[in-house]
Amino acid sequence: MKKTFALLFVVTVATVAVIVVFKTDYFHTSEHREPVSNITPNIVFIMTDDQALSDLEYMPNVQKYLVQEGKTFSNYFDNYAVCCVARASILRGQNANNTGIKGNSAPAGGYNVFHEKGVDGEQETIAVWLQNEGYTTAYMGKYLNGYGNDDPLFVPPGWDEWFGFSNNTQALFDYEVNHNGVTKKFADTEKDFKTDVLSSEVVSFIQDQENSMKPFFIQLTPTSPHDPATPAARHEDLFKEAQVKRTPAFNEADVSDKPLFVRELPSLTENEIDQLDRRYKKRLQSLQAVDEMVKAVVTTLTETNQLDNTYIFFTSDNGYHLGQHRMEAGKRTAYEEDIHLPLVVRGPQITPGIVDDIVGNIDLAPTFGEIAGGIEIPYEPDGRSFAGFLSSQFTTPTQWRNGYLIGFELDDLIANNGIEVPRWLEKDTGKKDAVPKDEAELVGEDILKIGFAGVRTGEHVYVEYGNGDTEFYDLRADPYQLQNISKTAPQELIGAHQAILEALRTCSGKTCIAAEQMSIPE
Repeated sequence: MKKTFALLFVVTVATVAVIVVFKTDYFHTSEHREPVSNITPNIVFIMTDDQALSDLEYMPNVQKYLVQEGKTFSNYFDNYAVCCVARASILRGQNANNTGIKGNSAPAGGYNVFHEKGVDGEQETIAVWLQNEGYTTAYMGKYLNGYGNDDPLFVPPGWDEWFGFSNNTQALFDYEVNHNGVTKKFADTEKDFKTDVLSSEVVSFIQDQENSMKPFFIQLTPTSPHDPATPAARHEDLFKEAQVKRTPAFNEADVSDKPLFVRELPSLTENEIDQLDRRYKKRLQSLQAVDEMVKAVVTTLTETNQLDNTYIFFTSDNGYHLGQHRMEAGKRTAYEEDIHLPLVVRGPQITPGIVDDIVGNIDLAPTFGEIAGGIEIPYEPDGRSFAGFLSSQFTTPTQWRNGYLIGFELDDLIANNGIEVPRWLEKDTGKKDAVPKDEAELVGEDILKIGFAGVRTGEHVYVEYGNGDTEFYDLRADPYQLQNISKTAPQELIGAHQAILEALRTCSGKTCIAAEQMSIPE
Protein backbone atom coordinates (compact mmCIF):
# COMPACT_ATOMS: atom_id res chain seq x y z
CA MET A 1 0.00 0.00 0.00
CA LYS A 2 1.30 3.41 -0.89
CA LYS A 3 0.54 6.56 1.10
CA THR A 4 1.00 10.10 -0.09
CA PHE A 5 2.19 13.19 1.76
CA ALA A 6 3.37 16.28 -0.12
CA LEU A 7 5.32 19.14 1.35
CA LEU A 8 6.12 22.49 -0.20
CA PHE A 9 8.92 24.43 1.43
CA VAL A 10 9.13 28.19 0.96
CA VAL A 11 12.50 29.52 2.05
CA THR A 12 13.20 33.13 3.00
CA VAL A 13 16.42 34.66 4.32
CA ALA A 14 15.36 34.57 7.97
CA THR A 15 12.93 31.70 8.26
CA VAL A 16 11.69 28.54 6.71
CA ALA A 17 7.94 28.50 6.30
CA VAL A 18 6.37 25.10 5.87
CA ILE A 19 3.12 24.71 4.00
CA VAL A 20 1.60 21.25 4.29
CA VAL A 21 -0.77 19.86 1.72
CA PHE A 22 -2.23 16.41 2.33
CA LYS A 23 -3.40 14.29 -0.57
CA THR A 24 -4.50 11.26 1.33
CA ASP A 25 -5.29 7.91 -0.24
CA TYR A 26 -7.85 6.71 2.31
CA PHE A 27 -9.10 3.76 0.34
CA HIS A 28 -5.82 2.03 -0.53
CA THR A 29 -5.77 2.79 -4.25
CA SER A 30 -2.57 2.21 -6.17
CA GLU A 31 -2.04 5.90 -6.91
CA HIS A 32 1.13 7.34 -5.38
CA ARG A 33 2.57 10.85 -5.64
CA GLU A 34 6.17 11.39 -4.60
CA PRO A 35 6.82 14.23 -2.15
CA VAL A 36 8.03 17.37 -3.90
CA SER A 37 10.76 17.91 -1.31
CA ASN A 38 13.46 15.59 0.08
CA ILE A 39 13.14 17.26 3.51
CA THR A 40 11.05 14.85 5.53
CA PRO A 41 9.53 15.66 8.91
CA ASN A 42 10.58 14.10 12.20
CA ILE A 43 8.05 12.23 14.33
CA VAL A 44 8.00 11.99 18.13
CA PHE A 45 5.42 9.54 19.45
CA ILE A 46 4.84 9.77 23.23
CA MET A 47 2.65 7.09 24.78
CA THR A 48 1.89 6.80 28.50
CA ASP A 49 0.73 3.62 30.21
CA ASP A 50 -2.86 3.24 31.48
CA GLN A 51 -3.66 6.96 31.31
CA ALA A 52 -7.33 7.91 31.40
CA LEU A 53 -8.70 10.61 29.13
CA SER A 54 -9.65 12.81 32.08
CA ASP A 55 -6.06 12.79 33.41
CA LEU A 56 -4.98 15.09 30.59
CA GLU A 57 -6.38 18.17 32.34
CA TYR A 58 -3.76 17.74 35.09
CA MET A 59 -0.85 18.03 32.66
CA PRO A 60 -0.19 21.77 32.16
CA ASN A 61 2.74 21.35 29.77
CA VAL A 62 0.80 18.99 27.53
CA GLN A 63 -1.97 21.58 27.53
CA LYS A 64 0.38 24.47 26.74
CA TYR A 65 2.73 22.88 24.23
CA LEU A 66 0.49 20.32 22.54
CA VAL A 67 -3.22 20.97 23.06
CA GLN A 68 -3.02 24.72 22.50
CA GLU A 69 -0.69 24.26 19.52
CA GLY A 70 -2.17 21.19 17.90
CA LYS A 71 -5.15 19.05 17.02
CA THR A 72 -7.06 17.27 19.77
CA PHE A 73 -8.86 14.12 18.61
CA SER A 74 -11.98 13.95 20.76
CA ASN A 75 -13.02 10.51 19.50
CA TYR A 76 -9.83 8.45 19.67
CA PHE A 77 -10.30 4.81 20.72
CA ASP A 78 -8.41 1.70 21.66
CA ASN A 79 -9.22 -1.52 19.83
CA TYR A 80 -8.35 -3.68 22.85
CA ALA A 81 -7.75 -2.12 26.26
CA VAL A 82 -4.76 -4.24 27.33
CA CYS A 83 -1.14 -3.03 27.30
CA CYS A 84 0.62 -5.56 25.06
CA VAL A 85 -2.36 -5.96 22.76
CA ALA A 86 -2.65 -2.22 22.16
CA ARG A 87 1.10 -1.82 21.61
CA ALA A 88 1.21 -4.60 19.03
CA SER A 89 -1.72 -3.02 17.16
CA ILE A 90 0.07 0.33 17.14
CA LEU A 91 3.31 -1.15 15.80
CA ARG A 92 1.52 -2.90 12.92
CA GLY A 93 -1.68 -0.92 12.29
CA GLN A 94 -3.87 -3.98 12.80
CA ASN A 95 -6.74 -5.07 15.02
CA ALA A 96 -5.91 -7.60 17.72
CA ASN A 97 -7.73 -10.23 15.67
CA ASN A 98 -5.08 -9.82 12.96
CA THR A 99 -1.95 -9.29 15.05
CA GLY A 100 -2.92 -12.42 16.97
CA ILE A 101 -1.91 -10.70 20.21
CA LYS A 102 -4.80 -10.87 22.68
CA GLY A 103 -3.12 -10.74 26.06
CA ASN A 104 -0.03 -9.76 28.01
CA SER A 105 1.35 -13.28 28.34
CA ALA A 106 1.50 -16.53 26.37
CA PRO A 107 -0.38 -18.16 24.81
CA ALA A 108 -2.76 -15.21 24.40
CA GLY A 109 0.01 -12.73 23.71
CA GLY A 110 3.06 -11.12 25.21
CA TYR A 111 6.42 -10.27 23.70
CA ASN A 112 7.55 -13.80 22.84
CA VAL A 113 4.40 -14.54 20.86
CA PHE A 114 4.79 -11.29 18.90
CA HIS A 115 8.48 -11.97 18.31
CA GLU A 116 7.88 -15.52 17.08
CA LYS A 117 5.38 -14.36 14.47
CA GLY A 118 8.28 -13.01 12.39
CA VAL A 119 7.07 -11.01 9.38
CA ASP A 120 3.55 -11.18 10.83
CA GLY A 121 4.86 -9.62 14.03
CA GLU A 122 8.08 -7.94 15.07
CA GLN A 123 9.90 -8.13 11.73
CA GLU A 124 7.33 -5.92 10.01
CA THR A 125 6.48 -2.89 12.14
CA ILE A 126 6.39 0.85 11.65
CA ALA A 127 9.99 0.98 12.91
CA VAL A 128 11.19 -1.36 10.16
CA TRP A 129 9.29 0.55 7.49
CA LEU A 130 10.60 3.94 8.61
CA GLN A 131 14.14 2.68 8.98
CA ASN A 132 14.01 1.33 5.43
CA GLU A 133 12.91 4.77 4.27
CA GLY A 134 15.98 6.43 5.77
CA TYR A 135 14.69 7.42 9.21
CA THR A 136 16.87 7.18 12.29
CA THR A 137 14.62 5.30 14.69
CA ALA A 138 14.74 5.31 18.49
CA TYR A 139 12.72 3.39 21.08
CA MET A 140 12.86 4.55 24.67
CA GLY A 141 10.81 3.05 27.49
CA LYS A 142 8.43 0.15 28.00
CA TYR A 143 8.07 -2.18 25.03
CA LEU A 144 5.81 -5.26 24.98
CA ASN A 145 4.92 -7.17 28.14
CA GLY A 146 7.47 -9.91 28.72
CA TYR A 147 10.23 -8.24 26.74
CA GLY A 148 13.67 -9.12 28.14
CA ASN A 149 12.54 -12.12 30.18
CA ASP A 150 14.38 -14.62 27.96
CA ASP A 151 16.96 -12.48 26.18
CA PRO A 152 17.41 -9.16 28.01
CA LEU A 153 20.05 -7.91 25.52
CA PHE A 154 18.08 -8.49 22.33
CA VAL A 155 17.27 -5.36 20.31
CA PRO A 156 14.11 -5.76 18.19
CA PRO A 157 14.43 -5.11 14.44
CA GLY A 158 13.91 -1.62 13.07
CA TRP A 159 15.48 0.38 15.89
CA ASP A 160 18.77 2.26 15.51
CA GLU A 161 18.73 3.49 19.10
CA TRP A 162 17.33 1.22 21.80
CA PHE A 163 16.71 2.12 25.45
CA GLY A 164 14.22 -0.53 26.49
CA PHE A 165 13.14 -1.39 30.00
CA SER A 166 14.17 -4.99 30.62
CA ASN A 167 11.82 -7.62 32.05
CA ASN A 168 8.95 -5.17 31.55
CA THR A 169 9.26 -3.94 35.11
CA GLN A 170 6.93 -1.14 36.12
CA ALA A 171 9.21 -0.13 39.01
CA LEU A 172 10.31 3.50 38.95
CA PHE A 173 13.46 2.64 40.94
CA ASP A 174 15.77 -0.42 41.01
CA TYR A 175 15.35 -1.46 37.37
CA GLU A 176 17.46 -2.46 34.37
CA VAL A 177 17.60 -1.08 30.86
CA ASN A 178 18.86 -2.63 27.65
CA HIS A 179 20.77 0.24 26.04
CA ASN A 180 21.75 -0.89 22.56
CA GLY A 181 22.54 -4.41 23.73
CA VAL A 182 24.25 -3.45 27.00
CA THR A 183 22.59 -3.77 30.40
CA LYS A 184 22.42 -0.61 32.51
CA LYS A 185 21.34 -0.91 36.13
CA PHE A 186 19.65 1.87 38.04
CA ALA A 187 19.31 2.09 41.80
CA ASP A 188 16.91 3.84 44.15
CA THR A 189 18.43 7.31 44.36
CA GLU A 190 16.71 10.43 43.14
CA LYS A 191 18.84 10.55 39.97
CA ASP A 192 17.65 7.02 39.07
CA PHE A 193 13.96 7.97 38.89
CA LYS A 194 12.90 6.22 35.70
CA THR A 195 10.86 8.97 34.06
CA ASP A 196 13.66 11.51 34.56
CA VAL A 197 16.24 9.07 33.18
CA LEU A 198 14.02 8.56 30.15
CA SER A 199 13.67 12.31 29.73
CA SER A 200 17.45 12.77 29.77
CA GLU A 201 17.88 10.05 27.14
CA VAL A 202 15.39 11.54 24.71
CA VAL A 203 16.84 15.04 25.16
CA SER A 204 20.34 13.71 24.38
CA PHE A 205 19.07 11.85 21.32
CA ILE A 206 17.33 14.94 19.92
CA GLN A 207 20.45 17.03 20.51
CA ASP A 208 22.52 14.47 18.63
CA GLN A 209 20.22 14.77 15.61
CA GLU A 210 20.63 18.54 15.28
CA ASN A 211 23.06 18.39 12.35
CA SER A 212 21.89 15.11 10.89
CA MET A 213 20.60 15.06 7.32
CA LYS A 214 18.23 12.20 8.20
CA PRO A 215 14.77 12.55 9.74
CA PHE A 216 14.13 10.73 13.01
CA PHE A 217 11.30 8.77 14.58
CA ILE A 218 11.14 8.43 18.37
CA GLN A 219 8.75 6.17 20.23
CA LEU A 220 8.85 7.35 23.85
CA THR A 221 6.92 5.19 26.32
CA PRO A 222 7.10 6.05 30.03
CA THR A 223 5.42 3.62 32.44
CA SER A 224 3.40 6.18 34.38
CA PRO A 225 0.65 6.26 35.52
CA HIS A 226 0.59 2.43 35.55
CA ASP A 227 0.79 0.87 39.00
CA PRO A 228 2.69 1.39 41.24
CA ALA A 229 2.46 4.98 39.89
CA THR A 230 5.41 6.11 42.00
CA PRO A 231 5.80 9.91 41.75
CA ALA A 232 9.06 11.82 41.79
CA ALA A 233 9.89 13.13 45.26
CA ARG A 234 9.28 16.70 44.07
CA HIS A 235 5.66 15.84 43.22
CA GLU A 236 4.63 13.89 46.31
CA ASP A 237 2.78 16.80 47.90
CA LEU A 238 0.65 17.66 44.87
CA PHE A 239 -3.08 17.03 44.52
CA LYS A 240 -3.62 16.29 48.20
CA GLU A 241 -7.33 16.98 47.90
CA ALA A 242 -7.87 15.20 44.59
CA GLN A 243 -10.60 12.58 44.38
CA VAL A 244 -11.84 10.32 41.65
CA LYS A 245 -14.59 12.29 39.97
CA ARG A 246 -17.94 11.37 41.46
CA THR A 247 -19.76 11.12 38.16
CA PRO A 248 -23.11 9.30 38.00
CA ALA A 249 -21.17 6.21 36.88
CA PHE A 250 -19.00 6.17 40.00
CA ASN A 251 -20.16 3.36 42.31
CA GLU A 252 -23.27 3.17 40.13
CA ALA A 253 -26.43 2.81 42.22
CA ASP A 254 -28.39 0.45 39.96
CA VAL A 255 -26.49 -2.09 37.85
CA SER A 256 -29.41 -4.43 37.23
CA ASP A 257 -29.26 -3.74 33.49
CA LYS A 258 -25.51 -4.37 33.21
CA PRO A 259 -23.78 -7.57 32.04
CA LEU A 260 -23.39 -10.37 34.55
CA PHE A 261 -19.88 -9.55 35.70
CA VAL A 262 -21.06 -6.07 36.78
CA ARG A 263 -24.38 -7.22 38.20
CA GLU A 264 -22.44 -9.47 40.55
CA LEU A 265 -20.43 -6.60 41.98
CA PRO A 266 -21.55 -5.17 45.34
CA SER A 267 -21.39 -1.44 45.94
CA LEU A 268 -17.98 -0.08 46.81
CA THR A 269 -17.29 0.35 50.51
CA GLU A 270 -15.95 3.55 52.05
CA ASN A 271 -12.58 1.86 52.50
CA GLU A 272 -12.47 0.83 48.83
CA ILE A 273 -13.39 4.36 47.76
CA ASP A 274 -10.62 5.77 49.96
CA GLN A 275 -8.17 3.39 48.30
CA LEU A 276 -9.33 4.51 44.86
CA ASP A 277 -8.82 8.16 45.82
CA ARG A 278 -5.31 7.43 47.08
CA ARG A 279 -4.48 5.60 43.88
CA TYR A 280 -5.90 8.46 41.83
CA LYS A 281 -3.67 10.99 43.61
CA LYS A 282 -0.57 8.88 42.99
CA ARG A 283 -1.48 8.51 39.32
CA LEU A 284 -1.80 12.27 38.90
CA GLN A 285 1.45 12.84 40.80
CA SER A 286 3.30 10.29 38.68
CA LEU A 287 2.17 12.00 35.48
CA GLN A 288 3.84 15.28 36.43
CA ALA A 289 7.31 13.98 35.52
CA VAL A 290 5.88 12.86 32.17
CA ASP A 291 4.42 16.34 31.75
CA GLU A 292 7.86 17.82 32.40
CA MET A 293 9.29 15.39 29.85
CA VAL A 294 6.93 16.78 27.22
CA LYS A 295 8.20 20.28 27.96
CA ALA A 296 11.80 19.05 27.73
CA VAL A 297 11.13 17.47 24.33
CA VAL A 298 9.55 20.66 22.94
CA THR A 299 12.26 22.87 24.46
CA THR A 300 15.07 20.74 23.03
CA LEU A 301 13.47 20.61 19.60
CA THR A 302 13.21 24.41 19.72
CA GLU A 303 16.80 24.90 20.85
CA THR A 304 18.08 22.63 18.08
CA ASN A 305 15.90 24.31 15.41
CA GLN A 306 13.95 21.12 14.75
CA LEU A 307 10.53 21.90 16.21
CA ASP A 308 9.10 23.40 13.02
CA ASN A 309 9.78 20.17 11.16
CA THR A 310 8.61 17.75 13.85
CA TYR A 311 5.26 16.13 14.55
CA ILE A 312 4.60 15.28 18.19
CA PHE A 313 1.90 12.72 19.04
CA PHE A 314 0.73 12.24 22.63
CA THR A 315 -1.56 9.42 23.74
CA SER A 316 -1.90 6.40 26.05
CA ASP A 317 -1.88 2.68 25.28
CA ASN A 318 -5.28 2.21 26.94
CA GLY A 319 -7.58 3.91 29.41
CA TYR A 320 -8.36 3.07 33.02
CA HIS A 321 -11.40 2.88 35.26
CA LEU A 322 -11.50 3.78 38.94
CA GLY A 323 -14.80 2.96 40.60
CA GLN A 324 -17.09 3.44 37.61
CA HIS A 325 -19.95 0.93 37.49
CA ARG A 326 -18.76 -0.42 40.88
CA MET A 327 -15.51 -1.74 39.38
CA GLU A 328 -12.47 -1.00 41.47
CA ALA A 329 -9.33 -0.26 39.38
CA GLY A 330 -8.47 -1.68 35.99
CA LYS A 331 -9.10 -1.80 32.25
CA ARG A 332 -10.16 -4.45 29.69
CA THR A 333 -13.82 -3.38 29.52
CA ALA A 334 -16.01 -1.83 26.83
CA TYR A 335 -16.78 1.22 28.94
CA GLU A 336 -15.63 4.66 27.88
CA GLU A 337 -13.13 4.97 30.73
CA ASP A 338 -11.10 2.10 29.20
CA ILE A 339 -11.47 2.57 25.44
CA HIS A 340 -11.73 6.36 25.02
CA LEU A 341 -8.21 7.83 25.14
CA PRO A 342 -6.40 11.14 24.78
CA LEU A 343 -4.74 11.92 21.45
CA VAL A 344 -3.12 15.27 20.69
CA VAL A 345 -0.89 16.08 17.71
CA ARG A 346 1.15 19.18 16.98
CA GLY A 347 3.35 19.71 13.97
CA PRO A 348 4.24 21.79 10.91
CA GLN A 349 1.42 24.17 10.04
CA ILE A 350 -1.19 22.34 12.10
CA THR A 351 -4.03 24.67 12.96
CA PRO A 352 -5.10 24.20 16.61
CA GLY A 353 -8.54 22.74 17.03
CA ILE A 354 -10.63 19.65 17.69
CA VAL A 355 -11.30 16.72 15.38
CA ASP A 356 -14.50 14.85 16.23
CA ASP A 357 -14.19 12.05 13.65
CA ILE A 358 -13.48 8.55 14.95
CA VAL A 359 -9.83 7.52 14.85
CA GLY A 360 -8.10 4.67 16.65
CA ASN A 361 -4.80 3.15 17.64
CA ILE A 362 -4.69 1.00 14.49
CA ASP A 363 -4.48 4.26 12.51
CA LEU A 364 -1.20 5.44 14.02
CA ALA A 365 1.19 3.35 11.91
CA PRO A 366 -0.49 4.30 8.58
CA THR A 367 -0.48 7.95 9.70
CA PHE A 368 3.23 7.86 10.51
CA GLY A 369 3.79 6.31 7.08
CA GLU A 370 1.79 9.06 5.41
CA ILE A 371 3.73 11.78 7.18
CA ALA A 372 7.00 10.08 6.24
CA GLY A 373 6.29 10.69 2.59
CA GLY A 374 4.31 7.68 1.45
CA ILE A 375 6.09 4.52 2.58
CA GLU A 376 5.49 1.08 1.18
CA ILE A 377 3.71 -1.15 3.72
CA PRO A 378 4.15 -4.81 2.75
CA TYR A 379 0.56 -5.70 3.67
CA GLU A 380 -2.74 -3.90 3.98
CA PRO A 381 -3.17 -2.55 7.53
CA ASP A 382 -6.62 -2.51 9.08
CA GLY A 383 -6.19 1.14 10.03
CA ARG A 384 -5.94 4.16 7.78
CA SER A 385 -4.01 7.39 7.80
CA PHE A 386 -5.67 10.34 9.52
CA ALA A 387 -2.88 12.69 8.41
CA GLY A 388 -5.43 14.64 6.40
CA PHE A 389 -7.14 15.80 9.57
CA LEU A 390 -3.94 17.58 10.57
CA SER A 391 -4.13 19.98 7.64
CA SER A 392 -6.29 23.09 7.63
CA GLN A 393 -6.84 22.51 3.91
CA PHE A 394 -8.48 19.16 4.55
CA THR A 395 -12.20 18.51 4.90
CA THR A 396 -13.72 15.30 6.21
CA PRO A 397 -14.20 12.75 3.42
CA THR A 398 -17.78 11.70 2.83
CA GLN A 399 -16.86 8.11 3.60
CA TRP A 400 -14.72 8.16 6.70
CA ARG A 401 -15.30 5.77 9.63
CA ASN A 402 -18.74 5.09 11.11
CA GLY A 403 -17.69 2.40 13.57
CA TYR A 404 -14.62 1.11 15.40
CA LEU A 405 -14.04 -2.45 16.64
CA ILE A 406 -13.47 -2.96 20.37
CA GLY A 407 -13.03 -6.23 22.20
CA PHE A 408 -11.59 -8.53 24.82
CA GLU A 409 -12.24 -11.96 23.36
CA LEU A 410 -10.44 -15.08 24.54
CA ASP A 411 -12.98 -17.77 23.69
CA ASP A 412 -10.37 -19.86 21.87
CA LEU A 413 -8.12 -19.90 24.95
CA ILE A 414 -10.54 -21.11 27.61
CA ALA A 415 -8.62 -24.32 28.19
CA ASN A 416 -5.16 -22.74 28.12
CA ASN A 417 -3.00 -21.21 30.79
CA GLY A 418 -1.67 -17.67 30.75
CA ILE A 419 -5.04 -15.91 30.47
CA GLU A 420 -5.01 -12.72 32.47
CA VAL A 421 -8.13 -11.92 34.47
CA PRO A 422 -9.14 -8.39 35.46
CA ARG A 423 -8.25 -7.76 39.08
CA TRP A 424 -11.74 -6.45 39.74
CA LEU A 425 -13.34 -9.78 38.83
CA GLU A 426 -13.90 -11.38 42.23
CA LYS A 427 -14.77 -14.90 43.23
CA ASP A 428 -18.40 -15.89 42.82
CA THR A 429 -18.96 -15.70 46.59
CA GLY A 430 -19.87 -12.02 46.27
CA LYS A 431 -18.15 -11.30 49.56
CA LYS A 432 -16.30 -8.04 49.87
CA ASP A 433 -13.20 -9.75 51.22
CA ALA A 434 -13.04 -12.13 48.29
CA VAL A 435 -9.67 -12.55 46.65
CA PRO A 436 -9.41 -11.66 42.94
CA LYS A 437 -9.37 -14.73 40.76
CA ASP A 438 -6.02 -16.32 40.09
CA GLU A 439 -5.22 -17.43 36.56
CA ALA A 440 -5.12 -21.05 37.70
CA GLU A 441 -8.72 -20.82 38.94
CA LEU A 442 -10.11 -19.51 35.68
CA VAL A 443 -12.87 -21.58 34.08
CA GLY A 444 -14.77 -21.27 30.83
CA GLU A 445 -17.83 -19.60 32.34
CA ASP A 446 -15.72 -16.70 33.56
CA ILE A 447 -14.26 -16.08 30.12
CA LEU A 448 -17.77 -16.01 28.67
CA LYS A 449 -18.73 -13.61 31.43
CA ILE A 450 -16.07 -11.01 30.68
CA GLY A 451 -15.14 -11.69 27.04
CA PHE A 452 -16.79 -9.29 24.61
CA ALA A 453 -16.77 -7.80 21.15
CA GLY A 454 -18.32 -4.46 20.35
CA VAL A 455 -18.46 -1.51 18.04
CA ARG A 456 -18.08 2.14 19.03
CA THR A 457 -19.82 4.53 16.66
CA GLY A 458 -20.08 8.29 16.82
CA GLU A 459 -23.17 8.29 19.04
CA HIS A 460 -23.52 4.73 20.38
CA VAL A 461 -21.64 1.72 21.67
CA TYR A 462 -22.93 -1.82 21.13
CA VAL A 463 -21.39 -4.80 22.96
CA GLU A 464 -21.95 -8.56 22.85
CA TYR A 465 -20.65 -10.80 25.65
CA GLY A 466 -19.74 -14.46 25.36
CA ASN A 467 -22.49 -15.46 27.77
CA GLY A 468 -25.20 -13.78 25.68
CA ASP A 469 -25.42 -10.47 27.54
CA THR A 470 -25.61 -7.34 25.39
CA GLU A 471 -25.19 -3.63 26.03
CA PHE A 472 -26.25 -0.64 23.96
CA TYR A 473 -25.86 2.97 25.04
CA ASP A 474 -26.92 6.25 23.45
CA LEU A 475 -23.90 8.33 24.40
CA ARG A 476 -25.55 11.62 23.49
CA ALA A 477 -28.33 11.18 26.04
CA ASP A 478 -26.40 8.91 28.40
CA PRO A 479 -22.66 9.75 28.37
CA TYR A 480 -22.04 7.88 31.64
CA GLN A 481 -23.54 4.64 30.29
CA LEU A 482 -26.17 4.24 32.98
CA GLN A 483 -29.13 3.03 30.89
CA ASN A 484 -28.55 -0.11 28.86
CA ILE A 485 -31.13 0.14 26.06
CA SER A 486 -30.19 -3.05 24.22
CA LYS A 487 -33.71 -4.40 24.79
CA THR A 488 -35.62 -1.18 24.07
CA ALA A 489 -33.77 0.62 21.27
CA PRO A 490 -35.23 0.50 17.74
CA GLN A 491 -34.39 -2.83 16.14
CA GLU A 492 -33.23 -1.09 12.97
CA LEU A 493 -30.59 0.78 14.96
CA ILE A 494 -29.50 -2.31 16.90
CA GLY A 495 -29.40 -4.33 13.70
CA ALA A 496 -27.12 -1.82 11.99
CA HIS A 497 -24.62 -2.05 14.85
CA GLN A 498 -24.84 -5.82 14.86
CA ALA A 499 -24.10 -5.90 11.15
CA ILE A 500 -21.04 -3.67 11.52
CA LEU A 501 -19.77 -5.76 14.41
CA GLU A 502 -20.26 -9.01 12.53
CA ALA A 503 -18.29 -7.64 9.58
CA LEU A 504 -15.51 -6.27 11.81
CA ARG A 505 -15.01 -9.52 13.71
CA THR A 506 -13.39 -11.21 10.72
CA CYS A 507 -12.19 -8.25 8.66
CA SER A 508 -8.67 -7.46 7.49
CA GLY A 509 -7.24 -4.64 5.40
CA LYS A 510 -9.74 -3.24 2.92
CA THR A 511 -12.60 -5.27 4.32
CA CYS A 512 -12.16 -3.50 7.68
CA ILE A 513 -12.52 -0.14 5.97
CA ALA A 514 -15.63 -1.33 4.15
CA ALA A 515 -17.12 -2.62 7.39
CA GLU A 516 -16.39 0.62 9.23
CA GLN A 517 -18.22 2.56 6.52
CA MET A 518 -21.46 0.59 6.74
CA SER A 519 -24.40 2.91 7.22
CA ILE A 520 -26.17 3.59 10.50
CA PRO A 521 -29.75 4.95 10.53
CA GLU A 522 -30.34 8.38 12.02
